[in-house]
Amino acid sequence: IGTCASCHNGTKASGKPANHIATSAECSTCHRTTGWTPANFSHANVTGTCSSCHNGLAAAGKPTTHLPTQSECGLCH
Repeated sequence: IGTCASCHNGTKASGKPANHIATSAECSTCHRTTGWTPANFSHANVTGTCSSCHNGLAAAGKPTTHLPTQSECGLCH
């Protein structure tokens, strides 16, 4: 028995997609084998602003139906 990534490396089995958040953490840190989604991510040690990651590229950003604003996410959420 190895880590998830020992098989899910893009060669033996599909690995992280190209748009996955950059991380060296083991898959099971966020994902469960009983259900890949939803993933659980701890923001405890995250630095920067919400929108520095939640920009629609690195992580989901504001939906198209969101109230138009330039304010930082934490102001309301």
